[in-house]
Amino acid sequence: MINVYRKYARGYYVKNGEPTKEYVEMKHAARPVLKLYGRTAAETFGPLSLKAVRTHMIEDLGLSRGVINNRIKRMFKWAVSE
Repeated sequence: MINVYRKYARGYYVKNGEPTKEYVEMKHAARPVLKLYGRTAAETFGPLSLKAVRTHMIEDLGLSRGVINNRIKRMFKWAVSE
């Protein structure tokens, strides 16, 4: 699912023919999800999974909770809509 979303985002987050900062940041946000849950079915990724990814990203990568939640949730909302 994440790989399909990345392909979509590569065409969506573009300005003047170049990927925007949001696209680059979204790719960074997806990496820990893939690391921790790469082979897990998207429909089983729930609130506890998001919490585990968020904890990993805050403690190990020094990122902020709000940015993490928004980008990861956006990926899954897009997947549900598709």
